[in-house]
Order: sequence, then C-alpha cells, then structure tokens
Amino acid sequence: RIPLTVPAVLFMAYCAAEVMNTSTDSLLVGLAGLRSWIVWIPATFVAYATIRRPEHGQAVLVIILVLALLTGVYGIVQYHVGFGHLQSLGEGFSFYNRFGWDENSVRATSSFVSPGAFGGAMSLVAIIALASAAYFRGWLLRTLALLTSAICLVGLATSASRAPLLGLVMGVLGILLLIRRPRLIAMAALIALLGPYELNQLASGAFERRYNEVYLNEPLIVARAMQPFADGFDSA
Repeated sequence: RIPLTVPAVLFMAYCAAEVMNTSTDSLLVGLAGLRSWIVWIPATFVAYATIRRPEHGQAVLVIILVLALLTGVYGIVQYHVGFGHLQSLGEGFSFYNRFGWDENSVRATSSFVSPGAFGGAMSLVAIIALASAAYFRGWLLRTLALLTSAICLVGLATSASRAPLLGLVMGVLGILLLIRRPRLIAMAALIALLGPYELNQLASGAFERRYNEVYLNEPLIVARAMQPFADGFDSA
C-alpha cells in the first residue's frame, strides 16, 4: 500500500482501454503499445518491497551508472562506425537506416529503439550521476559517477536529441537549487570541464549538426510543445 498504487492502476486501465482506440491501425500494435507503456510500472512495487537500507539504494545507483556507461560508450562507437555491424546480424536492423545523417555519420541509438530514447536515457542518468557523485563515499564510486556523467553528455550529443538536452539543463539546475551543497557545485564544474573535452575527442561535430538555428528556433520549439495539445483536443 503506497500512494502510487491507485494512480498506477488507473493509468494501466486507461492504457488498456487505448488498445481499442479506433485510430490504431492494428490490435497487435495496440498490444505492443500497452506493453511499452506499463511494463515497468510493477518495478516500482518491487523496489518498494526490496530497497530497505541505504546500501540497497546505492547498489541500484551503481547498476544504473554501469549500464549507462556501457550504453553511452556503445552510442559513441556507433556514432563513428554507423549501423553496418547491426545490419550484418539481420535485415530487421535496417530499421535504423532512417537515423543516418549521411554515409559517414548517424544519429546514435546505442541499444535503444531511437535516438530520442537514447538521448533521454543519457540526460536522465547524467542528472542521477551528478547527484551520486556528491552522495557516494570513496574515490572509486565517485570516479564512476563523474565518468558516467561525462560519457552521458557525449552520448546525448551523438544522439542529436534536442528535448533531452533541455531536460538535462533544467534537471541539473534543479538539483543544484534543491541540495545547495558546495561539493555538488564543484562536481558539476568538473563535469562541465570534462564534458566538452570528451566531446571534442569522441564526438567532434555532433553538437553542430543538430544544435543550431535550423533545428532550434522559437517557432519550432513552440510548435513542438503545443502541437501535441492541439492533436489531443482534435482526437477528443
């Protein structure tokens, strides 16, 4: 019995009803969507039942950081080598061709389904890693947190995702305002120095391809934010 139970059940019921939405082309597509929306909700209750001590929470953080570090590194490699190694595994991986910039460069997806999903994960874990760097005790775990945060920044750049970049900036500012710890500010400054260096070394040109006036301008930002509301009202 936790406060999340009632809204979680209501949300899952709503998602189940959306399987029958008349705008969905296929029942199988609706079932796949249902799975993707609700599959991780039960993990909340598992975590609530099993994480009882600070070291339990720290173990979860370490797992998240290691996974993000590995997927971030793979995304950086993918940015340089493209999707050819995936297509050699099967024709289904040709799906990723849509995310190519040109013959020599791609928007990295890492092990995710799209550059946006990869960029969102990198943005979220960069924030978690920054907070972990101030929370952890011991140089080994702090080094892991700092390195992961910097790698996530580079991974975000290789995905060329725009919304997660804004989320990263706002998230970091929010943490700094809430915690107000000088050590955390020092960690953020260190990552701010390490990140651009890694960008130049590992993903040169990634930011310039996407974060410019062509892809980031006021009319586009307003349209991307407001159009889902308009579409929702039209659908209703």
